[in-house]
Amino acid sequence: MNLNTKKTIYGILAFLAPLVGTACGVLGAAMVGVASMEDATSEMVKHLAENDIHLTDEVHFLKENAQRDFISNNFIFIIILAAAFLAMLVGLCILTGEFDRYEDGRVRLNWFDKIWTELHITVCGFSAFFAVACAIPLVKVMPQVNWLKIYEPVVENNYVFDPISNANIVAISIVGMACFIELAILTFVSIVKKFKAHKFLETALLGKFCIAVWRGCKSLIAQLSVPNDNDEKAGKKLMLKYILLVAAMIILAMSWIGVLVDIVIFMAIVPNKIKKYMNIRKGVVEIKNGNLGHQIYVEKDLQTGEPRHELDKLATDINQIALSSNTAVQNEIKVQRMKTDLISNVSHDLKTPLTSMISYLDILQKEGLDSPNAQEYLDIVQEKTEKLKTLTEDLFEAAKASSGNIPCELATIDLNDMLDQELAEMDAVLTERKLDIIKTVKADNTKVQADGKLLSRVLENLLGNIAKYALDNSRVYIDISNCSNQLQLDIKNISRDQLNISPDELMERFTRGDDSRNTEGSGLGLAIAKDLTRVMGGYFELTIDGDMFKATVKLNK
Repeated sequence: MNLNTKKTIYGILAFLAPLVGTACGVLGAAMVGVASMEDATSEMVKHLAENDIHLTDEVHFLKENAQRDFISNNFIFIIILAAAFLAMLVGLCILTGEFDRYEDGRVRLNWFDKIWTELHITVCGFSAFFAVACAIPLVKVMPQVNWLKIYEPVVENNYVFDPISNANIVAISIVGMACFIELAILTFVSIVKKFKAHKFLETALLGKFCIAVWRGCKSLIAQLSVPNDNDEKAGKKLMLKYILLVAAMIILAMSWIGVLVDIVIFMAIVPNKIKKYMNIRKGVVEIKNGNLGHQIYVEKDLQTGEPRHELDKLATDINQIALSSNTAVQNEIKVQRMKTDLISNVSHDLKTPLTSMISYLDILQKEGLDSPNAQEYLDIVQEKTEKLKTLTEDLFEAAKASSGNIPCELATIDLNDMLDQELAEMDAVLTERKLDIIKTVKADNTKVQADGKLLSRVLENLLGNIAKYALDNSRVYIDISNCSNQLQLDIKNISRDQLNISPDELMERFTRGDDSRNTEGSGLGLAIAKDLTRVMGGYFELTIDGDMFKATVKLNK
């Protein structure tokens, strides 16, 4: 059932319920009025008339069983109308609050619903009472009028409530009954809506007072029971709490009823405290045995999310210690692994060119400089020397960038122009790999606050990484866009080798995109780019999705 259908049904029920209730009330008044009538005989009428006595409730029924038939038939209609009225009222209660809710699903109260609950209850009760009271004039008028055509009044009086005519009395009673029934329905449905919104007590004067008292007592108990890390008197407050509790139990023990209350208090507090203590003890043993991921169960307040009692607070502190210790251990394991990988990678990258240099120098030493291959050997030694020099410089620069001990002079630089310059310098390498560069500039102003030399090195490392590891005959997407008060550079490409590695691991020093380490480079490029971006006050991030490699650089405008 959609929302519009519910609204339509609610509107129909709100319109019909007062009408059905009023019809039920009028028929009920008619039935009571007819039931109270007495059938007058002609001898009685003659006798009372001779003695000048006015008859009020005596009538002459036109048929022998007219009174019983009328009561019997109308009773069935009244039952049907009453059942229909109750069904409509239940429908209104079910649908109320369904059309106006907050984003989290809570029922929203309007201005009428926010009126004090006591006033709603009073108005609802009095409205129901006056709706019933409106039937009394109808009962009084019935014997004096001949509207039902089943009897004849002995003495017809059109002004039972003189000076108002009977017709006006009936009209006023029916209208009044309808109005009071409508008011009773409105207030009753509003009360139900408050229950559905869980605001019944909060919208009541007495409820607000009780809630305020409860919150005050709860806050006082919390201050006495749950220690605050910054409260130097936390221990004294906790001691005061139990002293007051013991004193109260001693006073209660002076009577037999108080002893029973003491037993109830003891059974409610002590077993729960022991259970919490044993739970904490078990958790401490688990953590002591090395299970730093173990978390002790903590009972928390549903509203504030804070620990309920002092033992819960203690358990929370132990959990935080275990979590911090576990994090520290994991970080230490990661650092040790990184150190091991660093030593292994550095050893490999330094040993490879040195081994080649030693081997070719040894050959030269044996064959002499007059050997026809001497120049080729010298060229290889020169190449390996340059590679070793580059590696040493990169390592030195990585160390400086990581420590932040590197000169940085921020100035206004056009990122797009510098990117074009770097692309032009690497055009030959990118063309050789048949990489199609697709650049998109989505920002009107591409100027950033950066150091020219550092930014140039960042772009050089990123483009160099593409030249080494991008898939041949593929596209490289470069986007420049605005990101709040920063300018964002995104470089995306498809990796030639499978990337079974996380972005964090890829940014570690001496880590390359190929595990075989057969490609050129030191594996320091991305680490240096990240650290240099950080030195310039920017942000550097890598994202890997399958074989899609994405580098994001954000610099302040």
